[in-house]
Amino acid sequence: PPQPTDTTSGAPLVTVPGIFAGDTTGFTDDYGDPSGCTNYAAAGNDGVFAIAMNNGDSVTLDLLFDPAIDASLYVSDDPAAPDTNCVDGVDALVGGSEQLVFTAPATATYYIIVDSYDAGGSPFTLTLSP
Repeated sequence: PPQPTDTTSGAPLVTVPGIFAGDTTGFTDDYGDPSGCTNYAAAGNDGVFAIAMNNGDSVTLDLLFDPAIDASLYVSDDPAAPDTNCVDGVDALVGGSEQLVFTAPATATYYIIVDSYDAGGSPFTLTLSP
């Protein structure tokens, strides 16, 4: 299965349905301000996947993260500034898990950012379902 990249550059294209495991531990905090979508900053190391979607397509993203870390999950169509230009996101649960149902507002390649409010990284599992 594809592994996430540290930035949007070279992010692997994933498809629905799919289960993708990764680890942000060796990555850096490239994207730190998804507050427009999540209401919180994200100081953690981030991992990135890409997904091609048509206008109106929906995907459910389920993220399982270290339960001691406040996970963050957001989606952007801007590879240059995916955090400040995110189109949807969630940072609702303290304790590692997040779920986001995303509907594409336009036909585009979107970037799925696995991040966290807390500094550092964690192994994770991201499940995509229709």
